[in-house]
Amino acid sequence: MMGPVTGWVLAGGGSRRMGRDKAQLAWADRTLLDWAIQRLRPICASVQILSSDSAHARPGIARVPDARADSGPLGGLVAGLRASPTAWNLFLAVDMPRVGGAALRRLLAEASGECTAVAYLVGEQPQPLVALYHRRAQVALEAALAAGQWRMQDRLHALKTKLIPLMQDHPDFSNVNRPEDYPAVPVRVLLFASFRERIGFSDREMVFPDTAALRNWLITVHPPAESMPYRIAVNQEIVAEDIALQAGDVVAVMPPFAGG
Repeated sequence: MMGPVTGWVLAGGGSRRMGRDKAQLAWADRTLLDWAIQRLRPICASVQILSSDSAHARPGIARVPDARADSGPLGGLVAGLRASPTAWNLFLAVDMPRVGGAALRRLLAEASGECTAVAYLVGEQPQPLVALYHRRAQVALEAALAAGQWRMQDRLHALKTKLIPLMQDHPDFSNVNRPEDYPAVPVRVLLFASFRERIGFSDREMVFPDTAALRNWLITVHPPAESMPYRIAVNQEIVAEDIALQAGDVVAVMPPFAGG
């Protein structure tokens, strides 16, 4: 057995291309930082934040500064491995809100004693910022940080990494780097029947770019939804395929109608 896992939110980037702090952007009914924390919590024994920015502090959650300023995600990874109380560590970039819990759980399921990291293979490159690292990777990553070898894909190639090829129904690894990557808009979300009872509200303003992101949120906060039938209506019209949302849309999530 792999034992407990520490979850780490990589939130220390400068957000230069976005022009404002990505971690504080709205997503669903919280910020991107809090959304990342929420996805890690059901999977990890504890969750910590990797950031030198005091604005990223959260009550009851440790915040660890990067091991070296302006060293990219590698500085965060090294800081996390230095501070971690567990052998295995799950890292999630704050600006990748579409990666769901199922993708994170699979990383843990694929781990073995023979590897020092587990990552998805996206195209021809490993995805290093939604990945699982063993404490054994620390020595090699420390050396790369000291040498200024900060490109994370190269670091995974240098480690004993188990790569998971993407299947047809694969996670969405798109990130929120620039303003055009963040088309999220405020919408009104209505929950009916069992969704209202299990999630705990019936009517709330939330922020999503499209119905795919809403489905991802739904499965995260209510995992049984992944295998149960339900329908989504936008402005009282059932949508069979995921669509982009517009500001002010009313989105209803409901179980199937009687007889269908």
